[in-house]
Amino acid sequence: MKKGMLFTSVALSGVLCLAALPAQAFAKAFSDVDPTAWYATGGYVDYVSANKYMTGYPGTDLFKPNETITRAEAASALYRTIENLADDPSTYFSENLTPFTDVETGTYYINAVTWLYMNGVVTGYDGTTLFAPNSPITREEFISMIGRAVGRFYPDGVTNSNGANLAKFDDADDISSWATANMAWSVDIGIISGYPVDFLGKGSEAGAVSWLIAPNQCASRAEVAKMLTIFQRDYITKYNVKIYYTW
Repeated sequence: MKKGMLFTSVALSGVLCLAALPAQAFAKAFSDVDPTAWYATGGYVDYVSANKYMTGYPGTDLFKPNETITRAEAASALYRTIENLADDPSTYFSENLTPFTDVETGTYYINAVTWLYMNGVVTGYDGTTLFAPNSPITREEFISMIGRAVGRFYPDGVTNSNGANLAKFDDADDISSWATANMAWSVDIGIISGYPVDFLGKGSEAGAVSWLIAPNQCASRAEVAKMLTIFQRDYITKYNVKIYYTW
């Protein structure tokens, strides 16, 4: 697997990186959510919307499923997922107690980023004091956040993967060394999945069995919705994981 620093520099540089309700009630509330799209039929937008892990854009009826999601937005969504699972409410942080010089007091994400940092779930960019809250998050970065959350709050919940399923992807060697373990177990349990090669325009022959995991591609809002749904609805619920933490 590729060696590297804690996070790739692509987000910093600004370069484009790779009560019960009727079914689909929330998805239908968003005018830009295609009811036939994978993120609607899989119930992912419904699930994160119903549980308020992710919301639409204020003043609109848009979810923007194909838009990239920032590191601050992704951290906030993960925080709300963990908070929902916790026995006790978390301590609320109204000021920046992290070493990140670009995390500003008074922002919507201040509590989430500070709380996740205090619990070892989010990190900054190696060798800097930057969190880059407004930069898009990559797929391997968000999977690593989820993995650190599981390791912090439920150490026995992390799957020990032999990496066999991950190795099936043509670009598995592009995964950064710090993300390899978390990418491997998340592939095993379905939190993250890959793309058929043609989907990314690589021109494979029709019917060819070739897949990419695209670790350095920016995660879309729909992809993060799926990751959080599988993480909470299927993985956490299946294993009856309960989050415990104290201060």
